[in-house]
Amino acid sequence: MGTTLSHAAELEGELIPAPKRALPGRGVVRRIEPIGITVRGLRLDARVALERAGLTVARRGETPAYELIVERTRSAPFSGIPATAAPEAYRCAVGARKGLIQASSAGGAWNGIATFLAAARIVRQGRVLGEVLVEDWPDMAWRGVFMEDKWGTDLMSLEEWKRVLDTLVGLKMNVLGVGLYGCWCVQYGGRVTEFLMASVPGHAELRTQGAIRWHSAMEGRAKELVYLPRMFAEDFFGQLVAYGSSRGVRVVPFVNSLGHNTLFPRSIPAISAKDEEGKPTGYGYCLSEPRTWEFVSSFYGSIIDRYLAPAGADAFHIQMDEIYPVIGADPTDPRRTVDPECRCRACRAREQGERIRDYVVKLATFLASRGMRHVIVWNDQLTRHMDLLDDSFLARLAEGGIKDRLVMHWWWYDNEEIHDKVHPRLGRGLRGWVGPMTSYFSWSYYRVSHPNIEKMLALGHEEGAEGGVSYSIYDPSNDFDFALMADGTWNRGSTAAEVFPKLARSLAGPRAAELQRALEALDRAAESRCVRIVTYYTYTYPNARQPYPRQYPLEALEALESMGAEGRSALEEMRSPADLALELLRPIEGSGGRGTVGNLLAEAARFSVLASTFGGLLEARAALQSGRPAAIAALAPTAAALRGRLAAAMATIEERKPEYLVPAVLRDLTVMHEFLTQLEADFGEAAWGSRAAGDVRWFVESGAAQRAE
Repeated sequence: MGTTLSHAAELEGELIPAPKRALPGRGVVRRIEPIGITVRGLRLDARVALERAGLTVARRGETPAYELIVERTRSAPFSGIPATAAPEAYRCAVGARKGLIQASSAGGAWNGIATFLAAARIVRQGRVLGEVLVEDWPDMAWRGVFMEDKWGTDLMSLEEWKRVLDTLVGLKMNVLGVGLYGCWCVQYGGRVTEFLMASVPGHAELRTQGAIRWHSAMEGRAKELVYLPRMFAEDFFGQLVAYGSSRGVRVVPFVNSLGHNTLFPRSIPAISAKDEEGKPTGYGYCLSEPRTWEFVSSFYGSIIDRYLAPAGADAFHIQMDEIYPVIGADPTDPRRTVDPECRCRACRAREQGERIRDYVVKLATFLASRGMRHVIVWNDQLTRHMDLLDDSFLARLAEGGIKDRLVMHWWWYDNEEIHDKVHPRLGRGLRGWVGPMTSYFSWSYYRVSHPNIEKMLALGHEEGAEGGVSYSIYDPSNDFDFALMADGTWNRGSTAAEVFPKLARSLAGPRAAELQRALEALDRAAESRCVRIVTYYTYTYPNARQPYPRQYPLEALEALESMGAEGRSALEEMRSPADLALELLRPIEGSGGRGTVGNLLAEAARFSVLASTFGGLLEARAALQSGRPAAIAALAPTAAALRGRLAAAMATIEERKPEYLVPAVLRDLTVMHEFLTQLEADFGEAAWGSRAAGDVRWFVESGAAQRAE
């Protein structure tokens, strides 16, 4: 019995999320392919799911080695399940020659299939799996991630989106949020960062063409991509919604409705917010202008008609976050602050908060009338930047019959503490989700997020949130955080200390301990004091006190020099653990690849080369200032060596990061690559006496990242 128990524990020891109950049987599962599949009472294509997971499914007329039956039950598959969890509860029995999944809905069946596939993976790896019966259900009803419309997601093909959705299904998540429209500020090439992932009927002029230039170290040449977001160009959002529906996942559009909104008002001045003189600002809407509502309702209605209604989708996220003045919204003057609040005569007659409340109610009422049962809105403008959740607002929701349809999405991304205005209990009876961050800044640096995930999900469980949907793009280097998000929404009280060892065992087997050590080292590198100082992305944001484009790496070098010895110490805090992570990850990764371990290795390479490059540049500046001819003569070879190490790291990254992330990740590093090429030439001239030491240039004025398109 002891042996059987240990074999059954193989599944429980790796299953993410952890099951509520796992009971061992007496037999052993030794073979699971080719597998036969029978589905009873449910409309789901389990065969395709098994094949996408890599299993060999028995062909027609072929005798399977294993039989899997998936069947619908009239009620919950077992007793003792909370009523809200019953639709997604499942029973999965993995026997020696036959498996049985029972659930009362397709969502529950997909959860059972995820558990079965985890069992199948163990058998396919040649390990012995004991028979096991799993009875399981979620603690939160809505579990998933929101993929922001940003660099990376804009280049994803439909198949890549499907693979991400399959990953969520495997983690028993049931929500994939997709950003369809969002705007930020001027960052690259003198253009406002804007993404439109779905066309606007009747407005062919509304599109966001991007341009990314980068150095390919693997090909040894400069590359350029001028493109429209693939989802926009190929118009496949509806196919993704339908695919999600077929796999038990709600695909939810996220559309910025007031803040993060420059493309629409700049392109259609009539709907733009106005200044006191009535001039369009190009940022935010004029909510008093009838044409604004005509435009918004038409666009949102078209999203429902084209993409959601055909698949029976019924959730829509209106965002409404961060409606405040920003620097960089005006591409003609990036250092100017622009306010999204309209100051035309009609808007000035009413307080901004009153106008925002009216707009939220109007949007929610309209979307509900078009079949949306769940209208989600970020909390921050209503509870942090303003105090708008008052009695009159709630009364209007109740009178309109939409109070039960509005969902507050409480977001906060800090690892240390939670803002006192980010609490679902402050929602005054409105439904709530919590929103931590699982990944985001992939083009710039790997970020530690698990303390934030733990805190926000614990808050959600404590204060009655019905869901947890994180902020992210999909980067495999953050797979540990996605696993924690999945386990933490499924199980109250989940922690990284419980989840991370499971994923490490699944990914690295006997090297799991080394993988965890590498992850901890990478976290230390990511939390060093100099990360935001040395990464180029920091300097893509306009600053009223600095010239624009910003002078990189000069600003970063001056910041490190102002820290004195602490600057070099901070670089060492970043480099040393990154090098340790590289040492630990290389033998685990084996032959390479774009999976979790390979992506972690790429992140370690990025931290290591940035720290060593800046350390070398600080030494070079000191040598140049010394005025010693011998020291100056050695500087050009030093710059060349730094560029060589950077190119090697860029090749490591290029080989491992997902293809949709590679251009954006390498763009920022290309800025340093260009600078080191320029610096080598300047140092050579200084050594020959044709350039004064004071004339050595410490930034590239118009590099690949900032060259006007």
